[in-house]
Amino acid sequence: MYIINLSEYKWNTKLKFLRVIKGWSQLEASKRCIVNAKLYSNWENNLHFPQPKSQKLIARAFNISVEELFSNVTINPCEGCVYSGKTHKKG
Repeated sequence: MYIINLSEYKWNTKLKFLRVIKGWSQLEASKRCIVNAKLYSNWENNLHFPQPKSQKLIARAFNISVEELFSNVTINPCEGCVYSGKTHKKG
């Protein structure tokens, strides 16, 4: 059994890693997160950032806390936009 510390990775990398460990395709993961496959793909590719409601659904699907998944995310108070290294569209 391996223990992997994901705290140093960006949220989208964690998301992809967790999906691969589960053996899920992006389509399967999108169904479990109750979103369409395109949006899920955009999350993994760091093109969109999940809204709070979606964050909870993702956390539930992967059996991880929202805080663990999004721990290295910062909020830009000037823009009110959440990001992790680059500007994101709301999604």
